[in-house]
Amino acid sequence: MKFLFVSTVSLLLLLPVAVLAAPANSKNEIDPCRTFAELQKGRVAGLDAKLWRQCIQNVPFSATKAAATLKNLRIFLGMDTYAHYMLSPPTQELELSPFDLNKTLSAIEEKVGNAGYKSNWAFDRELVELFQSFRDGHTDYETVCTHGFLYVHDFPITSIASDNGLPELYHVLKDFSATPWAPPKLGSKISTINGQPAAEYMDEFIRSSSEALDWVDPDARYNQVLYGYPEGAFRGTFARRNMWDGEEIKIGWENGTETSVEFTVQMLSGYLHVNGLLLFNDTQSLQGLCFLSEAELAAGRVKRSVAQLDVEERELIPRAVAPPNGYPNALADSAEYAMSTYPVPGDEETVVLNIRTFDAIDLGSAEFVQAMSTFLTDQIASWKKTGYKRLIIDVSNNDGGKAILPYDILKQLFPTQEDFPAVNMHYSPLTWAYMHSIDG
Repeated sequence: MKFLFVSTVSLLLLLPVAVLAAPANSKNEIDPCRTFAELQKGRVAGLDAKLWRQCIQNVPFSATKAAATLKNLRIFLGMDTYAHYMLSPPTQELELSPFDLNKTLSAIEEKVGNAGYKSNWAFDRELVELFQSFRDGHTDYETVCTHGFLYVHDFPITSIASDNGLPELYHVLKDFSATPWAPPKLGSKISTINGQPAAEYMDEFIRSSSEALDWVDPDARYNQVLYGYPEGAFRGTFARRNMWDGEEIKIGWENGTETSVEFTVQMLSGYLHVNGLLLFNDTQSLQGLCFLSEAELAAGRVKRSVAQLDVEERELIPRAVAPPNGYPNALADSAEYAMSTYPVPGDEETVVLNIRTFDAIDLGSAEFVQAMSTFLTDQIASWKKTGYKRLIIDVSNNDGGKAILPYDILKQLFPTQEDFPAVNMHYSPLTWAYMHSIDG
């Protein structure tokens, strides 16, 4: 359930709108948003991140708009049955912090009533943090002025474990000005981040970060921080952020040297710029964008092709239609390379099933589901005929999709086992009324 903001991979575009300059309150007053716009000069990436933070924090807080937002969020979150579970998460392995949704909302409402927010950013940030307490990609709060831009740096990381040791972090060398699919190279090993052992920093980051680490499984959150390859060229959340708070990052290398990380900011097309032309030129005009509703955003959109997307936006699109880089030759591929099977060198009794996605790119929904199901049926028969005794199932970087497919795959792979569909259907008065209404 995304709120207010449509994901940047939706291939949609805002039409250009006229923006009006705000009169300065005094001749000596400097508007950071005006300065940012003047220095932009048609560029959409590599922009001054610190100046942008000053700009976004300069958008004033509106108690009226905040109160209306919270009123609607009360209705929206009233349907989230996960909230009761979060009062006291029973599964320690998920590393989720308990929180009370109603009390948290009440505290924010009280703060709004007492004019406790210095800027719109401060208010929006607390709402983002509330939504991220769920660690569920179906429950995100993403507005134009929190997720219409990206803070990035040139030190994406990956995690590699040797033998039986713990995973260690390495720098990924990648030219992000080149095609998103150009292969990266492995850089130097990282010993510390901000003076902490790298593993400790990572553990703390995936527990407390307000970035969109949208997985209930802590291992999945860990992987989301890392550079994504070969499915795409996603920098990973360590090097690609929305909620950067100005934190200075220093990376300590294995050889004892240290590097200070520099963030830059990128404006996302369709939200803060169109073809390099900013949709604002000062704080007042940016404020108008910050408060656009979903309906108001949709009214100004037109479809655009993948070729029109910014580099960072293209990185979010799984490369499923063309053969993926970084893999050995496959034994077989399904439609759109959504699934592939691979041999294991030196082990003639083991086969690998790689499931990259449960979603289609160009195929229709029914056609894609049928193709995936038939492919697996044929592969199971082929494995038995070949004499494979062991199967490794690889779902790394799988971004979800058609919910029926995981159940179909489980039924085919384990036909004699009783499956348990872990669907969250907790009772609440609202969901009970809703289910009765659609049941007739």
